[in-house]
Amino acid sequence: MIHPWNRPIWAQLPAFERLAPVLLLTGPGGVGKGSFAVALANALLCRTPTAEREACGTCSPCRLYDSGNHPDFRLLEPASAEEDDDAGEEAPPKGKTGGASRWIRIGAVRDLAGLLVLSPHLAGRKVVVIRPADRLHPNAANALLKVLEEPPAATHFLLVTGQPARLPATVRSRCVRLLFGLPAPEVSIGWLREQGARQPELALAQAGFAPLGALALDRPEYWAARSTLIEEVLGRPDLDPVAAVDRLGADQLPFLVGGLQRWCYDLLALASGGAVRYNPDCAQILHRQSARATKGPLLRFSRELLDVARWLEHPLNARLAAERCLIGYRSAIGGSDA
Repeated sequence: MIHPWNRPIWAQLPAFERLAPVLLLTGPGGVGKGSFAVALANALLCRTPTAEREACGTCSPCRLYDSGNHPDFRLLEPASAEEDDDAGEEAPPKGKTGGASRWIRIGAVRDLAGLLVLSPHLAGRKVVVIRPADRLHPNAANALLKVLEEPPAATHFLLVTGQPARLPATVRSRCVRLLFGLPAPEVSIGWLREQGARQPELALAQAGFAPLGALALDRPEYWAARSTLIEEVLGRPDLDPVAAVDRLGADQLPFLVGGLQRWCYDLLALASGGAVRYNPDCAQILHRQSARATKGPLLRFSRELLDVARWLEHPLNARLAAERCLIGYRSAIGGSDA
């Protein structure tokens, strides 16, 4: 699927015969990079593409691709759906390689050998999509580098990532970048309304103006959980961290950290003379808090939240981490540390 705001990028692609063998699709999460890569892979494998160079959907290669059985296509990604580089995108086609891990392991890259040494079976091209490419294990990235140094003929590699700096510089240097950006808010809001979003403006703000992220979180359970977070933590003048964790539940640590990060960003923006970005419906509460909070403690707490966000990928005492976050938040906004 090519989302409407990405159509100009598609139109600017060179003829497939002149397309670089290794593309690096980069940009913020939730803007459709992964779907774009999948659509491009389908079009490259199609026998009779349309005038817009999109897959026809009816030829034999397209039918095989849609069924997940195309012999010239591989999708490498971590097995967990949470690792998808573009939150809220459609499910990828079948045929992916990789184990049940947050990493793309070296074995998945080595398994490409059977595809790469053979000539294309059908339409004259082979395509490998790797997303998110920053999830390549270091050993897997090194193995891939050896392939990218001399890409096989008639083979295209499409690497998708929102964090290209996490890829080795040697891998990035062998890629041609395709840059994706956030669409204009009015474009995103119009699209979200077409998709039936309940609160498109607020969802878009909460998702950092990424439309696919907004569509993914615009559901009743998210709004209910956010209301509880505001009532029990963010807007509460007498915050009790232990009691708040009891009410929220320690299993909500990722949601709590994300909410605190967005809230602190808005407080810092107001303290610096800027505007609320993520929580426009709570502007009054944020203005009151920013009047007594100072930038120094907020910046320190924001850095602490970044560290906690990294820990979320590893086993930890979720309750202890949640209480620590709330104690730090209370201190950052000028509350008592007692």
